[in-house]
Amino acid sequence: MDDLTRIKGVGPSTARALAAAGIDSFAALAAADAGDLMGHEAFRGLRAGRGDVAVWIAGAADFVFEPPKRGARGGGAEAQTPKAGGPTPPADPSGLVVFVRGPRRGRWRIGRFFGPEGRELSLDALSEDEKAQLLADSALTIETRPAT
Repeated sequence: MDDLTRIKGVGPSTARALAAAGIDSFAALAAADAGDLMGHEAFRGLRAGRGDVAVWIAGAADFVFEPPKRGARGGGAEAQTPKAGGPTPPADPSGLVVFVRGPRRGRWRIGRFFGPEGRELSLDALSEDEKAQLLADSALTIETRPAT
């Protein structure tokens, strides 16, 4: 069981609601669906919206994997490794994807177009800055899902 209160925006009452919904680790939260969590009865008394849940999910994913390390030569990214003391990641680091849905007319962010049909992106392919830009845009709906 991970201390989910280490995630920005998750306090003790939210952590209890997550536990009641069966989410007790960073990996479980990172793979959760925001809509499913919001629909769970444990969230009925919380003042949290889908955007809050998406931020928690992205925050949990940050605890699952360290950012890629860049070599001194060639600048290539090495495989991601689990953070010390963190949960054991899935066998494949690209086991999580981010599903981003834009407004009806669409929206350009991080050099990509996001329309109402949504778009799936590999979580490990996004830089920290790109993740922050996506999360900061209130016109986008963001979910973290297991890769299919």
